[in-house]
Amino acid sequence: RIGFRQMFRGMSPRAIVNLLALNIQTILSTVADNIFSAWIPLFLWQVHDLRFKEMGFYSALPLLGGALGGAVGGWLNDQMIRRTANRRWSRRLVGMTGKGIAGALLLISLFWYDSPQYFCGMLFFVKFFSDWSLTTTWGTVTDIGGNQSASVFAFNNSVAGIGSIAAPVMYGYIAEYEGWTNVFLTGAAVYLLCAASWLLIDCTIPVFADKTSGDSPPKTE
Repeated sequence: RIGFRQMFRGMSPRAIVNLLALNIQTILSTVADNIFSAWIPLFLWQVHDLRFKEMGFYSALPLLGGALGGAVGGWLNDQMIRRTANRRWSRRLVGMTGKGIAGALLLISLFWYDSPQYFCGMLFFVKFFSDWSLTTTWGTVTDIGGNQSASVFAFNNSVAGIGSIAAPVMYGYIAEYEGWTNVFLTGAAVYLLCAASWLLIDCTIPVFADKTSGDSPPKTE
């Protein structure tokens, strides 16, 4: 086991920047996804005055989409790495396209804002594409972490707490003073920023470059 302080002392500046880019991606993803984990039921109650049974069903649709998207994303990662032998761009493209499509679909879904059935049906696909990048994130943690993957994963998960703290404050303010439409517009913008952040992430840069302390990722680029 290795502590966070010890981990950073053993990293090169390039590896630190790469890890921080992954952390930024994780924070942005957490902020955007907080809409689905915390705000959809309240939205359906306040805007559409749904009963609890309907509210529960419709708010579960995005989460189901996310579960399916995670499975598809894992398969897609494996296929792209196997076919292209380019691990770096396989990870980037899966992560970037997933978040990018999610942001675009969240914007498009606002055309059905007044229909909770169709709107939440669209959110199913938003979360599907958003969460197919989750396995890409975990794969990247394993690639750069080597023998220290558990420590890197723990650090990345801890940093995600920044998004978990910031998102409720931000969305609560926007919902109260700017309206629910702006909540979803903000979420879409965060998804697009998250997609762009993948361009800064290189899964072939290990946390520890020497073989004795961390092991490099596989030789595929």
